[in-house]
Amino acid sequence: MINVISKSPIGWELRPTMSLSWDNCKILIYAVASFGLLVGLIGLVLGYPLILPFCGIEALAFAAAFYFVQLKGKTREIIKFEGDMIVVERYSRGKTSCIKANKRWILVQLQRPRTPLEVLRLYISYSGKSIELGSFLNESEKSKFANLLKGALS
Repeated sequence: MINVISKSPIGWELRPTMSLSWDNCKILIYAVASFGLLVGLIGLVLGYPLILPFCGIEALAFAAAFYFVQLKGKTREIIKFEGDMIVVERYSRGKTSCIKANKRWILVQLQRPRTPLEVLRLYISYSGKSIELGSFLNESEKSKFANLLKGALS
């Protein structure tokens, strides 16, 4: 998802599209875990004690999967212009990196996939270094953002 932060110094926030908030995710985890544990308890009462541990393992695996997906959804990339500099800040559970480069030396590249298993990649290159932007965006969002970035650099 591409959000415009500001227009006068141009700035964007890139973040993954998340259809389920953390609060709704917790409700879903509780509902699935409760139902699974209820099935396990019914199995225990009917004389099948080995069902209960597997229902517990299933509930833990389900909760862990949703937790890691929600954790990955907290990734953010902020791209902004400060005078003649372009600033790329990456956030993943806190600020992890900040890169500054002169915008006159930036080259925006879209690398097309060579095989059906690869995805379209968006890079900015400067002084021999390449940085991938928006790895979590879909292809149309990457193309749209590449055009926005090229327009802002010119």
